[in-house]
Amino acid sequence: LLDSKATKANILQAFTELANKSGKDSSVFIYISSHGGQIQNGAYAGEYLLPVDAVYQDDETLADTAISSEEITQGLRSISARKLVVVFDCCHSGGIGQPKNATYSPELKAGFTNDFYKSLAVGSGRVIIASSRPDEYSWIMPGAKNSLFTHYFLEGLSGGVTAPGGFIRIFDVFDYIQPR
Repeated sequence: LLDSKATKANILQAFTELANKSGKDSSVFIYISSHGGQIQNGAYAGEYLLPVDAVYQDDETLADTAISSEEITQGLRSISARKLVVVFDCCHSGGIGQPKNATYSPELKAGFTNDFYKSLAVGSGRVIIASSRPDEYSWIMPGAKNSLFTHYFLEGLSGGVTAPGGFIRIFDVFDYIQPR
């Protein structure tokens, strides 16, 4: 799902389709490039993936239009594949712009917590790779097509980490990207 097609409804539908089309012996790869954020206090406290159609007038509107950590977890757990790789290139440095309601002063902390990532990795053969830790920034250079993380991720997959026999191992990809 690219650009304007990466809506909440379409992303949740894609999880359902992956769950229906894959089986135990499937290999599933999910790559998410988006914003992630945390509402730290109040009735809507939690972690959210911000799809292209997320609206942040206030916490309630964000909770209704973003994808909660519970929805992400449910979507991933519905996929029975024993081999699942999920890559998050979620911007931890930016917010999601100015709120539409000028009188509302939102407090959305960028990024996801380490506990969120750990909860997603439950199960055998499941790997979660994130572009940055909750206290780090993800960067895209001026004029670049992709973030630095995605640039080096693609570079690694395009031969930067090819092992003997032509295999690309996920931890070799991580080791390639991390220092860059």
